[in-house]
Amino acid sequence: MAYRNLVIVTLHGEAPVHLSRQETQVLLGLNKGRSTKQIAYQMGIKSCTVRTYVSTIKNKLGVITRESILPRAIQLGLLEPPMFEKG
Repeated sequence: MAYRNLVIVTLHGEAPVHLSRQETQVLLGLNKGRSTKQIAYQMGIKSCTVRTYVSTIKNKLGVITRESILPRAIQLGLLEPPMFEKG
């Protein structure tokens, strides 16, 4: 599945935020309720690399915690509310 880089238009005229393809994949995995380990397996990378991407996403979105990523992404219109998969 091909992922494009995402551009998030921030509120109040701030500069847009750019997410790489890998960051986009991690964000979509988080939105599906996947763990770090599950995202790493799906992407074929190590868990520590996923944690690095999560940290980068937090910095780019201007949030402090992992739990704040999805609400902020939804607030910016980047994501729809979480879509949890069964199983």
